[in-house]
Amino acid sequence: MPGAEWLELLCKHIPDRHEHLVRYVGWYSTRARGERAKALTALKAQDPLTQPVASLESVGDFANRAKATWARLIGKV
Repeated sequence: MPGAEWLELLCKHIPDRHEHLVRYVGWYSTRARGERAKALTALKAQDPLTQPVASLESVGDFANRAKATWARLIGKV
């Protein structure tokens, strides 16, 4: 492929000036986040002592503790 053609194809992916170009796919997409939220509320409605909900909540607790730890360490610096 000639260099000019390759450069043309590459430049097609650059958004125009002031154009918002963010695409969320996979785990971060709106649809996936909505499905996870629905599943979590459905599990909580069925039985509050279910294991998957407990594991999801423990992940949230871990994330909160990790944030607090980072904040404390950054405060030391």
